[in-house]
Amino acid sequence: MILVELSDVLSMVTKQLAQLGFSYRKKCCYSKSITKEITGLVVLNTVIRTKSGFSLFEVTPRIGVRHETLEALVAELRERKHDRNSVTIGERIGYLLEQRCDIQWCFVIKCSQSETEAMIANRAGWYGFELSTEGGVKSMVDAIERGSYKYFAQYSNIKSIAAALERRDGAVDFGRDGALPVALALAGRREKAVKFVQGMLARAKQSKVPYFVDFVPYGEAFLRMYEGSGAAQVIVKPPKEPEA
Repeated sequence: MILVELSDVLSMVTKQLAQLGFSYRKKCCYSKSITKEITGLVVLNTVIRTKSGFSLFEVTPRIGVRHETLEALVAELRERKHDRNSVTIGERIGYLLEQRCDIQWCFVIKCSQSETEAMIANRAGWYGFELSTEGGVKSMVDAIERGSYKYFAQYSNIKSIAAALERRDGAVDFGRDGALPVALALAGRREKAVKFVQGMLARAKQSKVPYFVDFVPYGEAFLRMYEGSGAAQVIVKPPKEPEA
């Protein structure tokens, strides 16, 4: 029988990520400074799945960046407590690697000998599956190193972050739509930001969908801020970022 202590898995991940320059931020969340304004994040989405008598601790790493000024302004506009662990943009690790698909690392928590043999025979279906905890953690951290290096380099400035937020897939998401106008303004595209907010407010007036209703106070606060009150000067004068 193979048994894995969840605390052992996370402890090994923390130590190996530390060697790559990541600091422990909170459970399953690690950070690294990219620039004065931008923080790189690794978030481990975890779940325990039970299948036919055995259990797997499944880990899906997510790579992201956080623009500190942007997130502080979004929190102020939404009149909510500033969440210092929120991610401005992010992607699951599998889509940053050559596989370009969802990838999970699975650690066996409980398994009989016969089930172990069956899993070994079909291990090709489990990317990152290792009989040893050490092997699985190393495989995952190696993938995080490769994926985060490219991602952090690509989104090391507010212009690239704003462009990423603009690439919409048609889905409605308050987090993204709330961050977008602030990102555009910080990137020096204030007119575009205002037009976006005005368009959203116009849609809100014709809709009873909770999402649009919730956007109204945010959008109105953004327009007031843009017009020169409160923290508007932060938007009008984007912070300088170190040259690459």
